[in-house]
Amino acid sequence: MPDYSDTRIQFRRGTATEWANASSVVLGVGEPGYDTTNDILKIGNGIDVWAELTGMSSGSVQTVEADTLEIAGGTYNNYLPSVNTDTIRVTNTGPVFITGISTSYGRSEFTLVNDGPYNMYLDHQSLSSDANNRLYYPSGSRLFVYNGDSVRFIYDASINRWLITGSGQATKVVNLTQQEYNDLSTYDANTLYIVT
Repeated sequence: MPDYSDTRIQFRRGTATEWANASSVVLGVGEPGYDTTNDILKIGNGIDVWAELTGMSSGSVQTVEADTLEIAGGTYNNYLPSVNTDTIRVTNTGPVFITGISTSYGRSEFTLVNDGPYNMYLDHQSLSSDANNRLYYPSGSRLFVYNGDSVRFIYDASINRWLITGSGQATKVVNLTQQEYNDLSTYDANTLYIVT
């Protein structure tokens, strides 16, 4: 494998003000953009403007609880996960359709990771679940969660919905100085290192 440790990749970047002034800019599919004021990274989808994209912020490493849960294929209305944890890693025995998450769940925020061989589907505002358990996704369409992808849920009590704040492969973002980056002895393939 070639050694790319001296290779530098720079993203489209700007201050928060510059991004706000470039309100019509659409990042291409997979194109990264970086807000240098707030340390926020966003990945384009080729459709949404900067303000509509979900961002990942850098900062200190945080330890989270994770648990694995096996779900049989099928449709889950008002779904109440049987584990109470920050991150639920799901294995599935068939395609899983979730129309809502029960507000009885012990967390107001959590991440769902699809570790199973089948896709998971999250239905936006489905009438199959109680109103306060429904999922809200900004595009207003069904969200596909492929193997290895993750989604973040945050309960918004002002609209009584579970907001899906982002999707994509689980990637950690770490903000480093050039010296800290140079001092790393190993590099994690699932980490995006931002050198400032």
